[in-house]
Amino acid sequence: MTVFFQEIAQLMSSEGVAVSLQSVQIEGQVTGLLLSLRARQHYKNTGADYLEVVYTFPLPWGATLLGLHAEIDGHRLHGTVMEKTEATQAYEKALDAGDTPIMVERSARGLYTANLGNLKPGESAVIEIEYAQLLRFEQGQVRITLPTTVAPRYGDAHQTGGLAPHESVEPSLLVEYPLTVNLLLTGDAALASVQCPSHGVALARQDDGLLVKLQQGGFLDRDVVLLLQDLQGQSFASVAPDGEGFAVLASFCPVVEVPAPIPLLLKILVDCSGSMAGDSITAARQALYEIVQELKAQDWVSYSRFGSTVVHDLAELTPCKPANIKRVARFIANTDADLGGTEMNAALISTFNKSSGPDLSARSGTKGDVEPHQDVLLITDGDIWDVEAVIESAKASGHRIFAIGVGSAPGESLLREVAEKTGGACELVSPTQSVADVIVRMFHRLRSPCCSNLTVDWGQAVLWQSALPSALYGGDTLHLCARLAMAPLTPPTLSWVANDTAMQAHALQLQQADALLLPRLVAAQQVAECESDHGSLEQIKELALTLALRYQLISQQTNLILVHVRAPDQKAEGLPALEQIAPMQAAGWGGAGGLMTSTETLQFSRRQPDQVIMRSHVASPTPSYASQSSPSVWRTRDRSAAAAKIDSLSSGGIDEFEVPAFLRNQSGDRTSRSINPKAITTPLELLKAFDAMAGKILAGHRFVGALQTLHIPVEISKLVDEFTVVLGTGAKAWAVVVQWLSISLADQFSLSRQGERLLRKTLKDEGADVVEALIEQLAVTMVAVQGESWSILQVQEYK
Repeated sequence: MTVFFQEIAQLMSSEGVAVSLQSVQIEGQVTGLLLSLRARQHYKNTGADYLEVVYTFPLPWGATLLGLHAEIDGHRLHGTVMEKTEATQAYEKALDAGDTPIMVERSARGLYTANLGNLKPGESAVIEIEYAQLLRFEQGQVRITLPTTVAPRYGDAHQTGGLAPHESVEPSLLVEYPLTVNLLLTGDAALASVQCPSHGVALARQDDGLLVKLQQGGFLDRDVVLLLQDLQGQSFASVAPDGEGFAVLASFCPVVEVPAPIPLLLKILVDCSGSMAGDSITAARQALYEIVQELKAQDWVSYSRFGSTVVHDLAELTPCKPANIKRVARFIANTDADLGGTEMNAALISTFNKSSGPDLSARSGTKGDVEPHQDVLLITDGDIWDVEAVIESAKASGHRIFAIGVGSAPGESLLREVAEKTGGACELVSPTQSVADVIVRMFHRLRSPCCSNLTVDWGQAVLWQSALPSALYGGDTLHLCARLAMAPLTPPTLSWVANDTAMQAHALQLQQADALLLPRLVAAQQVAECESDHGSLEQIKELALTLALRYQLISQQTNLILVHVRAPDQKAEGLPALEQIAPMQAAGWGGAGGLMTSTETLQFSRRQPDQVIMRSHVASPTPSYASQSSPSVWRTRDRSAAAAKIDSLSSGGIDEFEVPAFLRNQSGDRTSRSINPKAITTPLELLKAFDAMAGKILAGHRFVGALQTLHIPVEISKLVDEFTVVLGTGAKAWAVVVQWLSISLADQFSLSRQGERLLRKTLKDEGADVVEALIEQLAVTMVAVQGESWSILQVQEYK
């Protein structure tokens, strides 16, 4: 079998570290429950070649990306939302013309990719992204999460995760990106008790609110988490003109009384994959012990662990008698991150299917026709790529999922989505955050009465309103949107039934909102619902595209793009080298370095209105290290211990597919095997070999030599020689062959955009009729080709 290399070209320093991403600055403001943010990504090309920089990064769950700006070569530019295909074509056209295009696209749930083309040597650029997020009261607390990195995820990022070939989130232990954050809390938020379990912060009272700033030493290696506590949940309603109609946002914080504890049928499922090692499994065990304290005698419980396989320690729902609680405690004590990969979907399905026995109503102690809920309490870091399969399985299960996400960079998008789609709830726990309060809030939801017959009275017929949820929990904010034909005169009212009692929640007044922002937030909600529930229907896709273009929103069908047109003497020539920005390793991931716990809690209380507090944070790397320039994952008292942990991960302590590529044991890699010179290269292998070469620096000069080393049928080899005479170069001859293969094998493989660029560049001077004639000659020649893998190719009409 022919072997070809899959390296990705990167501009590296002498230490082997990618250097183009210099830092990230985040500034924002909290007004009511609206968080407005601006992230500035600073880049610099320190090499000698033109670069295309590709950086895939996370945004907060449910955030709406509102704008793209760039500063380059003394110019400030503003982006425009375009249909995805049109935007991609404009990006490629600008790249070919030697200009500098910048495009931002949605890559997967919660992930976006910034593409910066033709950054010339020595040049700096700033990509500025504006976005907004609606925050929520969560039973007296508002949690602000600013994700900064993507922890390694189990599975295939491209086949199941949705990332394009040029997009990558493979972390590196060698990179380090500084982070600064300035967040202004205004109104009631400025009066909250503030905790920051993730970073050291400085808090300063200002005339317009409370300023929260990261202390020196912040990096893109963990979520920035801010907890605003001791807040009284309130309901808000805002309205703004929207074309000929009006956009309305209603943020309800209902009060739902829990007259008596509702018995639980609770299936506990804990993630014990290798990625949970260290901080995450420690937090999971703490949560599990707190859960045991919350269980009551009338409850029923089962206990399961999963990784590559699922282990049902207590398979059937069992009454919470003292002896059974002790059994569960013993299971918890033996729970560790020792089960390999993260096969979450299979584990959930197995847990769903575990029988709870007959007569659930009798078991749970409920009376009448009420069928008790079967609930799954899922504790995990959520770091998997096969998100859609998990969501679909959970929706079909009939179970509610209550998810607790642990770690410094958990997969929030998956956990929030799977909880909401099943009528459950989600809480995130930072490594040093108090777990007890989280569990108390979660059990309050678990024991809440079922709320049914949810309706909203907007005061008039609606043109559109957001879908109503399947569950409602007291003290948790519910955001609902609507588009109305006339200006509303009264605030909307939410109604529901709980314990056979009709209840309501409504805002005290209807506030006037920003006429530029609110309609876009409402439209973003409508687009999200179109794509989530009916995205495959052509009519719904057309509506989503129309809304995204009208309100300038990034979606599955749209990208943001701008182009810096260079002066004629400043145009780039040739293909830029591709640099995929490797994210920093998530702090504490897989046990590689931990975060110490401190008993000191950082607070700014409303009882201390004039103080400026500046303390070390409660979650920090262990401070015994020589230099701040060391990657944070190594910042531990014993670097050798951390290195040994990495070695154990890569040598079999965790399922190899759970470990990122740079940690894997390479002894079995295909590149180390000897090449069989007699093995004929298959068409697919040739196509993949070309595509792999296209991503390398100077590929335009080297791909011919690489392809010539492949063992192809003699008939094809002779034809390449003939084409070389006709076209004048071997590069063009091979490009025709690759063009033909890309058409013939379109259902099996798609060239990356680097591959398409290399083909386009190589054949740009040849007329389409010449290339078409040569491809037809190839098809005819195939009749005489020996070898099954080549002769099965069908004649394709070149277009």
